[in-house]
Amino acid sequence: MYPLSQWSFNQEVSHVFDNHVRQSVPLYDSMQQVITQLSDFFVQPNTVIYDLGCATGETIFHINQRHKEKKATFIGIDDSESMLQKAIEKNHDHEHIHFVHQSIENYTFEQKSNLILSVLTIQFIPIEKREMVIRNIYNALNKGGAFLFVEKCYAEQSKIQDIFTQLYHDEKEIHGLTPQEIREKDKSLRGVLNSMTAVENNQLLQSSGFSTVEVFFKYLNFTGFLAIK
Repeated sequence: MYPLSQWSFNQEVSHVFDNHVRQSVPLYDSMQQVITQLSDFFVQPNTVIYDLGCATGETIFHINQRHKEKKATFIGIDDSESMLQKAIEKNHDHEHIHFVHQSIENYTFEQKSNLILSVLTIQFIPIEKREMVIRNIYNALNKGGAFLFVEKCYAEQSKIQDIFTQLYHDEKEIHGLTPQEIREKDKSLRGVLNSMTAVENNQLLQSSGFSTVEVFFKYLNFTGFLAIK
């Protein structure tokens, strides 16, 4: 299934992405569910919600379904045209949902927001650019607004990281991937996925301006942060 070349969110990947992410991210649907539930506290009528690295528009779809009556505007940003095409197809009947083809490093927020999302995206940005991106997110939020930020984080200790990696590979096999596919995917992410520890991500949020930060989701290396301005 996976090429030996470097991982890319191209047309081939976009066609299988929704299935692939469920094979590759443990408790993915539970994670989406808690993100959707957390949105209850921040989605206000006629406000703007941003999803940075929206992929196929899955998170936008669920939050919109939950808050249709609030008439919020959704803006999904992604640098993969093929992913955005899938997002448009998934959310095609909603005029208040818009998608922008752009890298999140270069995106300029035009309106203030009560909720900004980034689900398994910032880990693909060069580490030296992340504080700039998160500071821009902080500045784009209204006071009391939230940034929901999910990353694959390294464990603090190498022994624990080894245990987590083995369990993660077990999970992938349970969900139908072969050992060869798992190995090839790992190799394809070299130089593409640049994880940090949960402590480092927390420090990054704090240094970008967020003073209220808490973990809302944790399973093995996958960690969700709720940061409030």
